[in-house]
Amino acid sequence: PYPAEVLRSGAGSAIGAIRLHLDKGGFVIATSDSPLLASSGGPHQEAFRQAAETAVRRWVFSSARIDTVAPVSASTDPNEPRPLLSTRYVPTYVDFAFQFSVINNQNIISLKTPTPNSISTSPK
Repeated sequence: PYPAEVLRSGAGSAIGAIRLHLDKGGFVIATSDSPLLASSGGPHQEAFRQAAETAVRRWVFSSARIDTVAPVSASTDPNEPRPLLSTRYVPTYVDFAFQFSVINNQNIISLKTPTPNSISTSPK
């Protein structure tokens, strides 16, 4: 939900960018500032951040994993599925920017993700 205290203050729009850290089950276990997307800052930044965190803690994702399968041998058909030998889950995170706006007296919250062209290689 849009932060009520921000609505009462009449503040303009803002962007709250966060990084979600996922466990192997795909649940959000922690959040941090996004190094890929910028928050707009301002006096209500903490309220926007809290609203975003409250929302994302209900989301579930698929975590990244590396599967090892049996090698192809001369006696096996390369098109046949090979047995799974092991699975290793790797640290997984995803970045989102929440755009909070009030347009025509309606609270609008939209979501942005970084695209390959928008990712900066310089540190924040």
